[in-house]
Amino acid sequence: MHIKKTVSIFLLSLMAACRVFAAGFVTEGDLLTPEAWILDNDRGDAVIMDQEQIEKYNALLREKGLICPDFRTMSNEVDGAKVRAELSDPWVLRMEKLYHRGTLVTDEDKDKIRANIDASVIPDKIAGRYAVLVRHGLIRNLPTAEAYFSDPREYYCDSVQESSVEMGEPCLVLHTSKNGKYCYAQFRRHRGWIREEDIAFCDKEKWLEYVDPEQFVVLTDRETYLPVDGEEVYLMLGTKIRYTKAGKRSYNAMLPYRDKNGDLREKAYPLPKSDAFHDGYLPYTSDNVIKEAFKFLGSVYGWGGVQKSVDCSGLFVSVYDTMGIVTPRNSGEIRKAPGHQIDFAALSTQEEKLSALDRVRPGSALNMKGHVLMYLGKKDGVPYVLHSISSYYIKGRKVYIRRVAVSDLSLCRKSGRTFLEDILNSTDFSL
Repeated sequence: MHIKKTVSIFLLSLMAACRVFAAGFVTEGDLLTPEAWILDNDRGDAVIMDQEQIEKYNALLREKGLICPDFRTMSNEVDGAKVRAELSDPWVLRMEKLYHRGTLVTDEDKDKIRANIDASVIPDKIAGRYAVLVRHGLIRNLPTAEAYFSDPREYYCDSVQESSVEMGEPCLVLHTSKNGKYCYAQFRRHRGWIREEDIAFCDKEKWLEYVDPEQFVVLTDRETYLPVDGEEVYLMLGTKIRYTKAGKRSYNAMLPYRDKNGDLREKAYPLPKSDAFHDGYLPYTSDNVIKEAFKFLGSVYGWGGVQKSVDCSGLFVSVYDTMGIVTPRNSGEIRKAPGHQIDFAALSTQEEKLSALDRVRPGSALNMKGHVLMYLGKKDGVPYVLHSISSYYIKGRKVYIRRVAVSDLSLCRKSGRTFLEDILNSTDFSL
């Protein structure tokens, strides 16, 4: 790998700053704590946007088409012809080579999937059905739990896996697969298939209580489990739980579950007051972003939200959900999000890029093609990031790391370019 003289100097200073792998990952020490970054974060406790401003920011995201329409005001009447077109020829089935369990998927196999999608029965006008998630669920781009890959040797990045959603998340069901096992639904950030058993149907009035609850708490711990209808239901950081009243020691939380007919029911649960839950959204500050992001440190890399974890953009989704900001789901869309942006692609030298990082607020996104990182700040002139990373390259060899880690920007991509060299822009999610 070709390394310029300036990069060598950069790496030498990095190695002096803390103990790291040769590749640039921090393995021990204070830099693995949020406090190390918060102490150096000037005005990190200042509120970036209040809830009224966050509402305006989310509206901007909708205007740009980066997230879906506002559930509070949208109609359940949906253009069926558009949905039919979306489902008639899914992009995954258009892939030239697609593999299932190491075997090339045939046209006949694809036709069976299309038959289960059953797009031809979708009417020109759809009356969407109101539903709520009753547990952590996976959003798929085909109505199947089977994994499909672009390479027969690949086993991490399932081409069908899109995202994950949490208990209490509202959605609008637009279609059901022929076998009845999956529903195609509109979620806050995008559309996709969800297991029918993971949702419960309700009327609009009840649905709106989940869309815009009057009182709610947000999970600010990495994860927890709550007992609901005989099941220990998993919740991930950022999950919102509606409650009806708050006592001295607990909230009267309303936990959704699905009855035998598929309809929504609720169980009152005395949710103890603790640091694990925040009454309403957290204040949107740079320090809070960093504190919440570090809750995932060491977690497995969760492609599209699998393994009850996060991938690079999923980290931003969960963290910013605690503050009520509906960040886009994919890294390419995060790159287009409104806010103060710095165009790193226009900077020709490493020195210019290092200098530009001084203008990036900690907790902001550093965007590369296909990857997004959370900027933490500099130590001894070396910039660091927190990110959920699957792999990087050493001298052209792919090395899997598959975890949420703190690193510098000296990691290399397949091209041999460092992460610093490949940053396209920064996004700070603000008006």
